[in-house]
Amino acid sequence: MSRRLKLAMVAVLAVSPMVVAAPSAQAAPSASKYKNCAALNRVYPNGVGKKGAVDKTSSTRVRNFKVDTALYNSLPKTLDRDRDGIACEKLTKGASAKPKKAPAKPKPAPAKPKKAPAKPKPAPAKPKKAPAAGKTVSSPGGFAFVTPSGNVACLAGPSDVRCDINQFAYVLPTRPSTCELEYGQAFELRRTAAPGCISDTLAGTAFRTQNWFRKSGLKPLATQAGPQAVLPYGWKLNSTQISCTSATTGVTCINTTTRHGFTLAKAGYRIF
Repeated sequence: MSRRLKLAMVAVLAVSPMVVAAPSAQAAPSASKYKNCAALNRVYPNGVGKKGAVDKTSSTRVRNFKVDTALYNSLPKTLDRDRDGIACEKLTKGASAKPKKAPAKPKPAPAKPKKAPAKPKPAPAKPKKAPAAGKTVSSPGGFAFVTPSGNVACLAGPSDVRCDINQFAYVLPTRPSTCELEYGQAFELRRTAAPGCISDTLAGTAFRTQNWFRKSGLKPLATQAGPQAVLPYGWKLNSTQISCTSATTGVTCINTTTRHGFTLAKAGYRIF
């Protein structure tokens, strides 16, 4: 090859721009495909929540959920059953639990006095008034309670309610093909009632600090999830459109506008 030809080729290479194909951006997954918790948990095993959300439970809380406010807001509202700002929260291996408190250091025993002073007799306690039987309580913004047996827990808003049952003897209803979660252990009521397709639990949501319970004079029920607000048998609790009655035969919740509702008990359930 002649020297003139070599110099010409070097000049061409020096001025020719190098074209590098940029890798195509991978499209972000669309939130519209997360129509139920099974689909969402396959991508986000511990759920998705908005910034600042806290798992609403008094037992082990899910803390390592995906924090993405925009994604949470785009999801169906039915994926956040307990309205705590976290959709499809699920405790998996590696989820952080409540930190254990360090045991308190024992205080040194006080020196025994030579002669203990006589203890004054305590004044007799004033008897507390027993709560009235068959009382109706109003809580327009919503409420939560457990039955005296602790077997049924309910959570209501102004116009909707859901009740979960822990132990039951009835045959579960046939699971529809659209439900990949638990079916027949929870019942939901808005304008009409139906079994719920759920992945979470209402255990621990009946906080004893609710206004209706604090004003009732009732004592909380001790449960595995902590002290809970209990609705005695014969009592009725009303929100704006929902009315729930506790009885030895089960819990009955009614939409006072449509008159539809359900009764849930260990022996069986009824939708009307």
